Amino acid sequence: MFERVLIQDNAGNLNSASIRWRGKLGNNPSTWLGLEYDNEEKGKHSGVFKGEQKFQTYFSDESGSFMKQEALEKMKTLPRKTILEALREDYPDFFTDGDREFELEKIDMGGRIVESVGIGYRKKKLKVVGLQHKHVTDVDDFVKKAEKWDYDWAESVKEVNLSQNFIRDVKRTVELIKKLFKNVNVLSLDGNPLDFESFRGADMSDFIEIRLNSTGVTLKNLETVLGVCSNLKEIHLEKNLFEDHSWTFSTATNIETVYFSFNECPSIPSWLAIAFPICKELTLNFTGLTDKIFESRFEMPLLDTLSLMYNKLSDVHVFDKLHQLFPRLSHLHVGKNEFTMKKESLRQIAIAKIPTLTNFNRSDNLPRERKESEIDYLRLYFKEYASNPSLHPRYKHLESIHGKLSIEEVDIKQKKSVLLHLVLESSENQIRKQKKIPVTMNIQKLKLLAQKLFKITSDPTLTLLSTRNQNHSLQLTDGEISNYSPDDDDVILVSL
Repeated sequence: MFERVLIQDNAGNLNSASIRWRGKLGNNPSTWLGLEYDNEEKGKHSGVFKGEQKFQTYFSDESGSFMKQEALEKMKTLPRKTILEALREDYPDFFTDGDREFELEKIDMGGRIVESVGIGYRKKKLKVVGLQHKHVTDVDDFVKKAEKWDYDWAESVKEVNLSQNFIRDVKRTVELIKKLFKNVNVLSLDGNPLDFESFRGADMSDFIEIRLNSTGVTLKNLETVLGVCSNLKEIHLEKNLFEDHSWTFSTATNIETVYFSFNECPSIPSWLAIAFPICKELTLNFTGLTDKIFESRFEMPLLDTLSLMYNKLSDVHVFDKLHQLFPRLSHLHVGKNEFTMKKESLRQIAIAKIPTLTNFNRSDNLPRERKESEIDYLRLYFKEYASNPSLHPRYKHLESIHGKLSIEEVDIKQKKSVLLHLVLESSENQIRKQKKIPVTMNIQKLKLLAQKLFKITSDPTLTLLSTRNQNHSLQLTDGEISNYSPDDDDVILVSL
């Protein structure tokens, strides 16, 4: 059972914390508790004792602390603040006798409305109510506390955040929230010691998003939640411990966005694909994900956005697996993993291996990037494909698009520069300039160089004429010069 405690220190200050661990420390016979404070300033570490990770802190590397169980028993107290009391403190204008925000609008002058200075108040169009970290417990007498509640004033609210409190009874809490805010459809219960059985019977069919991060939810609990929240579009399940990996329950046929970060899983759990068959966006940051990627064969055929940041991915061939699992993948984020190659090269390989990719690491692919990336990929893995084709399932298809490369064309990438003859054709004669050109120069810069060499102002057309193959000519349009595999002494024809 996920536990929360409210601790009162000698000065009377209240601090809330989550119990993350219980056990022995070293040779000390006492029972110790690993706490994660909501206020990180009260913590000291990240759950480490003499180099050993006893528990994980989720919200900060400095929010953890160890405390003897007997000491906690003397210091802990019961939370008594209700949701309505917290609302009275933070949102007094929701009550008819509370402080209101006045606006100079209009005044009634003997039955005639004049737009001038006035006494009417403006309704706040507040969409989100935040009551996180308020030491709120389960609701009490609603009728008594809500006598002066202004329902019209609160009708604009769509989201209520009750994170990091002491809510246990979900059904009663939802009943109150829906009475107060009749149009609410997003509820955050992160970090509460929820009794998941209390979801049963709750009227949550109107909710489109629920957040259950760090609540100790299990797969069995999740079945209960999904059965009640039948129209969810988005669910947050981060910072939990899903120890069992089989899914035998009904599927959530409406959920399109799933947040699953901070759950330890070296491969993507196959039950995610079964539970959320129409998922379009999946976040798996900080999960310890390795190159194994998946446990067994499965697909999320509609998924287009995937975030795998801060994991243990190191092998570029993982991009082939991702393409197999997610055939519509367009947005992929893999920053802060263990890839050893340069970011630019990693980007090119990802684009080449995933044909549907339009955004990599939060940066849109430029129109020319796909062609350049695929050609560079063919060069980079030319020899590896020859010896082990199974490692490159798209290589043959890319050859059919861009043509097969020769060993000479592959070797051009190893050169730093190439000696070229730039020839300007005019009506009177030819002007020839010999120039050593870096193979990484892009075509636009080459055009600027031609304009400077020949003192022309118009945008020239460039054509590569091969000295090795007299019938071979290529118009240079975009990308690097190396993409066109020039040899020393080849000619670039500059036409106006």
